[in-house]
Order: sequence, then C-alpha cells, then structure tokens
Amino acid sequence: MCEKCHEPEVELSSVKSKNTKRLWLWDFTDNVHCPVIGTCLTNQDLINLTKRLRLKIEKDCKDYDLHSFFVTSTTNKGKEAKAIHKLLDERHAGALRKFGRLSTDADLISLWNEMKNSGQIAGAFYALMTLRHVSQEVRGIIFGEVHMLSHLMGASYRERSQEVSILKTRLSDMENRKSRIESGLHKALDDRDQKIGELERQISDLKAKAQVAKTINSSRKAPMRFNTRDRAIEVARGKARAADAARESAENRARLYRKQVIELRKTLSSSISESTEPNRPSQKLCGRSILYVGGRPGQISHLEKTVDIFGAKFLHHDGGKEDSITRIDEVLASVDCVLCPVNCVSHDACLRVKAGCKKLGKDFIPLRSSSQTTLRNALLSIESA
Repeated sequence: MCEKCHEPEVELSSVKSKNTKRLWLWDFTDNVHCPVIGTCLTNQDLINLTKRLRLKIEKDCKDYDLHSFFVTSTTNKGKEAKAIHKLLDERHAGALRKFGRLSTDADLISLWNEMKNSGQIAGAFYALMTLRHVSQEVRGIIFGEVHMLSHLMGASYRERSQEVSILKTRLSDMENRKSRIESGLHKALDDRDQKIGELERQISDLKAKAQVAKTINSSRKAPMRFNTRDRAIEVARGKARAADAARESAENRARLYRKQVIELRKTLSSSISESTEPNRPSQKLCGRSILYVGGRPGQISHLEKTVDIFGAKFLHHDGGKEDSITRIDEVLASVDCVLCPVNCVSHDACLRVKAGCKKLGKDFIPLRSSSQTTLRNALLSIESA
C-alpha cells in the first residue's frame, strides 16, 4: 500500500452524496482509496484504463507510480474516477447486492468472513467500503484485515523467491556435476580406445609370430604348441572386455545424471512460472464465467486468484459436500465453462455436471488433479484454443 493508506477515522454520516445507498470513490473522507484500488483492481486493469481514457504514460513508468496516479485521481470527481468506479461496480455487482441486503454489523462481518475464506476478498472489500449503511466500526475492522493480508502476500512472495533461488543453485550444481561426469566419460573412452588399440597391436604381433613359428615347425614336420601365445591372446581379450564394461558403466551414469538435470529443470521451470504468474488477464477469457466443481476447501482461494489473473469470473460448487447438488443445474445456465478435478469430486457430481454441459452446450473440461498448476495449464489451453 502507498503512503495515502491509513486506517479510517472520519464518521461517514458527515459525507453527503446524491446516491443515498452508495458512496462514490470521491466521497471517501477516510483515505481508503489506496487499498480499494490496490486490492480490487490489478495493475493490468489500470494499464487498460489508461488506454481507454487515452492517457499518456512513460515507457519506464513503475507499477507504484501508476497505482499512485489513480489513487490520487479517485479523490476528485473526474473522468478517471468515474471510469474506475464504473469498472468496479460492474466487476463486483454480485457482492454489492449481497451486502446491500444486510443491515446489522454481525451479518456484515459474517458475510465478509465467508467471502474472504472463499477467496472473494476484492468484491467484499469494495462493497463494504462503498455501501453507506456500513458502520465506521465495521469499516475499520475490514480495513485492518485487508492491510494485514497485503503483508502476508509479501511474505509469501519472498518465500517463493527464496525457493526459486535454491532451485537455481541446485540446477547450477547439477549442471557442473554433469559436465565433470561427461568430461570423465570422454577421458575414459579415450583411454579405452588407446588400450584396445594397444591390445590389437599385441594380438597382431602374436599372430605374426605364431604364423612364423608355424611355418618353421611345418618345415621341420614336428608339432609344436603355442600355449604362451594363446594365454597372451586370452589376456588381451579379457582386458578389452573389461574396458567395454567400464565404458558402458560410465555411459549409464551419464544418462542418469542427464535425466536428473532434465527433471530439475522442469521443477525449476514450474516454480518460476507459478511465482511469476501473468498479471494481465487474457483477452479471450476476460469477462467469462468459469464454474469449478469439487476441489479441496483450502485451495479454493488460490484457484480463484489464478482465474482472476486471466480476467475471468470464478464460481465454485463443492460437489455436494455442503452445497446442494441440485444447485449445479441452476448455476450451469449462467457460466461459460466448467472445470472439474476428477481426483477430488464425487462421481455423481461429475456425471451431473457433464450431462448438464452437454445439454446446454457448455464447455466441460475434466482436470487430472485439483492443483493450482493444473488449473492454470487448463486456462492457458482455453486461451490458446
């Protein structure tokens, strides 16, 4: 958060607005513009707004500078503030309706906790900051929680960066080790070739000597045994077989290390891609609604963040654990695509979703697992299709 962000202090009853139920962004007197812009919009949203409003920004403009510009713009009623307010209203209309129906602080806090636990922080925070009937006490509580969440996200990013650094170091060590092994392998092969060449020369000399001796003995018509020659040939052949075995063992070790390096590269690539997820929504997925059926409760908030990055709207049904399974039919009509992790959903829910998608002509994509990486890869395949 920027320097304009601090805890609300001013009573909202002193704010006057033509809208009796809602506060405009420029109506805020408690300087919550910064967390609202930072939490409820992505940096790509702000870049898109500059293009839509035909604003000129420097090529080397930092994300913080862009954020600060729009935070300042929302303090006054202007085209920038109106455009941001309209975008937020459209994106979080559902949350505004939900909170608009509640009146007591206890109900508001309860719904906030429910949406926060399901990863819908942006919409809930925007609704609570702009609805006029929300008390100052509730605004202060919600503001504090969002403020601390920003610190937790920073710590998480730092931990992921450390993991990537460790993986890079391991990859470098494996690359060096592979190079040393390959160098040793080449040297061993050269030594083997030299030994084989020397042994072949010895065998050739022994054969030549044997042929001379055979000729002499043949002329004398006296049989003669060449035990010494035979033993030397057998020894030479044994050394050649040992050299071949050593070469094969060295080649097997080299293949093993090459395989380990490839696996480590894949792990590093996966870690780097997860820690540097694209922070701009896909033009193809932007505005589309995606229903995710099943999955583990602890992963849902992370899965929604992944879908938000692609600019799509995330809806979730637990597959019948707590949500009624018949509710799937009601939700299907309002979504564009359904994703279902086959390893973490009931058989009945999966069949019901598949049949409903076929009936309504919706895209049904089964996922091999409920991981965040599998979901991201599925969204990338939809984008590139």
